[in-house]
Amino acid sequence: MTCNRITKPEFTKEQIAECGKCKHASARVKWCGLFGDWIGEQKIIVPSKKIQYPSMPTMGKNFAKEGIKHIAGGMKKRSDEEYKKCMAICDICEWFVKDKVRCQKCGCKMQVKARWVTAHCPINKW
Repeated sequence: MTCNRITKPEFTKEQIAECGKCKHASARVKWCGLFGDWIGEQKIIVPSKKIQYPSMPTMGKNFAKEGIKHIAGGMKKRSDEEYKKCMAICDICEWFVKDKVRCQKCGCKMQVKARWVTAHCPINKW
């Protein structure tokens, strides 16, 4: 892969591996100094799969509903072990957007929602 300031390529795993050798890449190999953009598996573009979230009012309603249940339930949080289990389930789910840490079904930020004891997966995976 040749870095090009004009057209940003779609990153494949092979290209990401090559980016790691680039003099413009940071030590973490997730930031391209030439493009000024994050690279990595979370940035691979799959043209056939467009990420769509629920509408803003629906996302607000979903999060408010979970927030009210959280407050009514005494604001209890899951243990670190339970939280990690929930996030591991999300991580392999087809509805989970890893780079945004959001669910496409409900639109919620899962690192917040997975912490709350009263919150549940919108498709009942946890």
